[in-house]
Amino acid sequence: MEPISILTSVSGASRAALALSTTLFSFVQATRNIDQNVRSLYDEVTGLSRTIDAISSSLRTADIETPKQTQRNHDLWRSVDASLGDCRVVLDSMHKTLQSVKKTGSNVAAQMLRAFKLNWKEDEIKTLRSQIQSQNAALQLALQAINV
Repeated sequence: MEPISILTSVSGASRAALALSTTLFSFVQATRNIDQNVRSLYDEVTGLSRTIDAISSSLRTADIETPKQTQRNHDLWRSVDASLGDCRVVLDSMHKTLQSVKKTGSNVAAQMLRAFKLNWKEDEIKTLRSQIQSQNAALQLALQAINV
């Protein structure tokens, strides 16, 4: 797996995580009585973003490897690249779901409508949140295996 293609995947997943974090942050700020689940989701996306940044940092500071080391890590980096692609799909789906809930306005009626829409999408958000947790765990595990 070439570092350039992995850096491209890192960049795409990082942009998706940043977009979702921004949406979640503005959603939390716009709703006074925010559900703790949304706040937890924001924290998880922020954690995933940190993991993606760690992968990027690891790639940038990696020593030149011998051909034997490169072959050994090839499968691990391929797994990281695939996980980053999956991660971006999940982050984009979550972003799209939350964009459909988020509307401008901070009056009581707008907040009630947001809360209703959020409850309506609760199962979808829980599923995507679970996928974000899984992607984060997979990326952390792969990064630890590469650094061993």
